[in-house]
Amino acid sequence: GNPDEVIQVDEQGNPKRCPRSSFEQWQKTVYATAHPWQPHEIAEVQGLKHAIISIVLKKADELATLNRELQRSNRELTAFAYAAAHDLKEPLRGIYNYANVLKEDYGLTLEAEGLEYLEEIQGFAQRMETLINALLRISQLRQTTLNVISTDLNTLLEQTIALIHASQPHLEFDVKVPHRLPTVDCDPVLVSEVFRNLLSNALKYNERTEKRIEVGAIKHQSDNSESGHGFTFYVKDNGIGIREKHLSLVFKLFKRLHPQECYGGGAGVGLAVVNQIIERHGGTIWAESMLGEGSTFYFTLDASTISD
Repeated sequence: GNPDEVIQVDEQGNPKRCPRSSFEQWQKTVYATAHPWQPHEIAEVQGLKHAIISIVLKKADELATLNRELQRSNRELTAFAYAAAHDLKEPLRGIYNYANVLKEDYGLTLEAEGLEYLEEIQGFAQRMETLINALLRISQLRQTTLNVISTDLNTLLEQTIALIHASQPHLEFDVKVPHRLPTVDCDPVLVSEVFRNLLSNALKYNERTEKRIEVGAIKHQSDNSESGHGFTFYVKDNGIGIREKHLSLVFKLFKRLHPQECYGGGAGVGLAVVNQIIERHGGTIWAESMLGEGSTFYFTLDASTISD
């Protein structure tokens, strides 16, 4: 309560208990009641200000140096990856070619088991080259400069579907788009690769005669009112689905949930590439699935956070 309020007393002169209203907040605004700053106090504050500025500038210089070192290390790592890949692929091609020569020149003298061994050697060489190319692709994605432009995702999706039809003309599938997709700022070549990988997986891991895919965008209010509305995109299929415990593994490089000989093989690279592209666009990607019923892959794109 108000400290200046007169204390009430009873007939015996004892202070009365204050009514409940005495617990109400008391406040008072005062001006010009503090003592003026002394010269030594001003000097100390100025010294503290200069010390803080000095620390901030020092940390900024250290951060700039670290960024330069990181960029240099990334360039060196990329150069090493390309050089190592070239050096590794050359002997692999030699192994493949020599195995092929043995089959052509000595195939008639070899037993069936020997021919099978040669084919396995060629298969291993091809798979190793595929893995090396995948590593190069991931390295390239981390270093490449994004060509971010305003992109109509409807046109991009149509082009991607046409490419899949052209590469697999025997495959029948239906892609449904409930509502028109938005136009967004992105690298169209890379986002096309996202659609291609997600659509290809939706078809690859699907044992149904009627393969159905749905592509859409969920509109949501952005936290930044100046940037308008954001979207969460999704690709939904009616395929074999993924066990819940495996959902966190599907985006890891070289991680396959099925044996190499199942579902057309593969190196376990596609979703790792997709994840890298989405991260380069400042977005996130995740999956929801139910075994035997299908999967839905969600992703976001946030061009405002892109930096090269």
